[in-house]
Amino acid sequence: MGAAQTVTGSLYLLETKKQRFLVDAGLFQGSQKAEKQNFRPLPFHPKHLDGIILTHAHIDHSGLIPRMVAEGYRGPIYATPATIDLCRIVLPDSGSLHEEDCRFENKWRKKCGKDLLVPLYTRQQAEMSLKYFEKLDYYKRHTIGRAVNLTFHDAGHILGSAIVELEIEGSKIVFSGDMGNRDNPILREPDLIDQTDYLVIESTYGDRLHDDPATRMEGLGEIIRGAQGPIIIPAFAVERTQELMYDIIRLQRDGKIPILPIYVDSPMAVSATEIFERYQSVFGSEIRAALKRGEPLFETPNMHLIRSPEESQRLNKLESPAIIISASGMCEGGRIRHHLYHHLPQAQSTVVFVGFQAERTLGRRLKEGVQSITLFGETVPVRAKVKSLDSYSAHADYEGLISWVRGMQQPPAYTFITHGELSSSQALGKRMMDELEIVTVIPALGELFELLPASSGTARLEPAN
Repeated sequence: MGAAQTVTGSLYLLETKKQRFLVDAGLFQGSQKAEKQNFRPLPFHPKHLDGIILTHAHIDHSGLIPRMVAEGYRGPIYATPATIDLCRIVLPDSGSLHEEDCRFENKWRKKCGKDLLVPLYTRQQAEMSLKYFEKLDYYKRHTIGRAVNLTFHDAGHILGSAIVELEIEGSKIVFSGDMGNRDNPILREPDLIDQTDYLVIESTYGDRLHDDPATRMEGLGEIIRGAQGPIIIPAFAVERTQELMYDIIRLQRDGKIPILPIYVDSPMAVSATEIFERYQSVFGSEIRAALKRGEPLFETPNMHLIRSPEESQRLNKLESPAIIISASGMCEGGRIRHHLYHHLPQAQSTVVFVGFQAERTLGRRLKEGVQSITLFGETVPVRAKVKSLDSYSAHADYEGLISWVRGMQQPPAYTFITHGELSSSQALGKRMMDELEIVTVIPALGELFELLPASSGTARLEPAN
């Protein structure tokens, strides 16, 4: 019901004879057409659900939860402890953004005599949804509902991200969630799964290979050394910002870049960084070794964590070299849009993209080389240098995805490829067939399948009416 031939809006409805569960409940993001799907009538009533299983805190996986609760859902929302802590900051923030967008839209609607809109949900409704979360640790098998067993495994994507393993009516179904990049400097690599009858796997980078992480550090260092003015980096508040902070500190420590002022201009990112420091047990070996040596993870004297709007506004007047890391990562909201408004017209500025940019987002258009954009109702010329470091990714590339499936002792009978643009999903499906001889399905939005129990023989799949 989401993330089908696109990378946003993850939402899967899993129905047994007597129970209904959601795996993820995410927002569609990007174009206005995509975001309108967040308001679509749902083919089920939230109050009739028996549970929601959340893979991780990113808003395209979690952001529809407050709507579910606002419309009557009162059951458990299963997630890892770190995911719940992150949801405590991302969901209320999402509610505030919906309210703000609605106020902005209603200003001109009121002037034009048009019907006023109501937000998808409010900050208060998002905060209310938090009381239904239930913590489940990694690797512990839990019975949820009636005879449904759930186990979370580490997906290595962001802090708290999980691979979902479900045992239902004689079959095992695994949802990869967003699969982490094997070269993440902060988190552990994704856990391997021994076996599953049915697999639902993401394909964000199903047609691409990431650059070597060493080239990423070299590329970041080269950009910083060549700065003639402010470097503006749109980055997701959770994971990407912390990864950048860690890498910049390492480059400074090794004398590979000049010491410039660094501004992390995102209250959510500042809060997320505090949460990261509480969950060192899930860090990878490299960062644990650095901690043992007493090296700071995210702290350096020239690092400034910005919370207030007034501090943020002062950054718009910067002309000398400095680094500004700000959300959102695809430039669709948040403080980054103000920084772009002020710095894109300046030839000495540099904008650096360090993550996937979905179709029709502002970030995608800038990355593709548009000459001007519209921000706050004004045309803004693009004179700043625009660069990309594509090896910064919290998603596995196609080799990482295939390697993960290859690591299973027994391959799945059927694999559903989701969470990717159609070309990426098709490329991954072809490679899986060619290299692993795995049968794959690329479902369309709203498509329904009947999964027949593997315990009765070979797992089978039938289109359902």
